[in-house]
Amino acid sequence: MDISLDDAIVVLDEAHNIEDVCRESASLDLSMETIKDAYVAFDNGCERTGTKHSSSAHSRIRQVLKGFQNWLVWASTRTKVTGFQSESAFWSGSEALEFFESYSNITVDNFHLLTECVTEVRTFEQEMKKDPRNNDPTIPEAAQQVASNLMTVINFMLR
Repeated sequence: MDISLDDAIVVLDEAHNIEDVCRESASLDLSMETIKDAYVAFDNGCERTGTKHSSSAHSRIRQVLKGFQNWLVWASTRTKVTGFQSESAFWSGSEALEFFESYSNITVDNFHLLTECVTEVRTFEQEMKKDPRNNDPTIPEAAQQVASNLMTVINFMLR
């Protein structure tokens, strides 16, 4: 659609939901198991890619996922019971960014390199799928999506 909104008044039905929709678009719920599975997939992928051009990108994403896994283990020791079979802990955005830096070496200065790594891994995996001799993806789509989703949320936090 090619609609110009210059000098327009926009009326939104259900506008009271906009804040929730925006918050949800920059949120991500991941279990320890999901992070672990993604890490294992990248770990196995690093072994399988060997010396191929994308192996350094695979390795860097693997390190980020391992850092998140380690942070979640540490964070799980700081939770408080909040209901029947539920626990939670809260950190400010700046505290979370400090954890990202100390556990996964993610900073404002190097974040663009990580997003390039995710793109490189996705491109590499797409090329691998085109090869008829390769029946197995190096990194399953679900693990790639975890890495991509993490980068999206961290990108919002770094703004």
